[in-house]
Amino acid sequence: MSPNMRSLRFYLGMGLLQGLLLMWLVLYSDWPGSAMAVVGAAVLTGGGFVQLLAGRRRQWRTWRAALLLAFAAAVVVQACSELPFTRAVIYSVVALLLLMTLLGATWLPGRDGFERRLLGDGSWMLVALSASWLVQALFDFWVHKHHLDPFKSGFLSLRYFTGPPLAFSFVLYLRDLCRVRDLQAQAL
Repeated sequence: MSPNMRSLRFYLGMGLLQGLLLMWLVLYSDWPGSAMAVVGAAVLTGGGFVQLLAGRRRQWRTWRAALLLAFAAAVVVQACSELPFTRAVIYSVVALLLLMTLLGATWLPGRDGFERRLLGDGSWMLVALSASWLVQALFDFWVHKHHLDPFKSGFLSLRYFTGPPLAFSFVLYLRDLCRVRDLQAQAL
């Protein structure tokens, strides 16, 4: 199997795993909403962190850092659960989690080239988030147009929960393809 296909398999596997965990959490667990928010935040931040550092995914240091970040995200969400449930609070917590993920993924490889990596990873992360939000918005539009309930159909639920993480993962896979192409062009 070519390195590109192994990389694609990793990214799509991570996106699918995140989506399936979120689907189980929301539809099949009987946990309270605050516990679902804590675990969901941990799954998304830890998985996003590993995907931002996909080139280092075979290093235990990356996985330990992902677990620490997931734990920190869970602590942040739990600490903020007492705040009023408003859009401003939700967006602030999400922004903090994204910033924690981005800074952690940029800092782990070291200080050399930190600013360049921060700008590059931040740009790709924005594109990946935009793609996942677009996929979610298009699916919501399609569901409402056809008067469907994605939580009553297994296949629709699967698409509802796995679509955005898979879109995020696919954009980060494209980032890696662009990096490989740039490295090959520099070598010539």
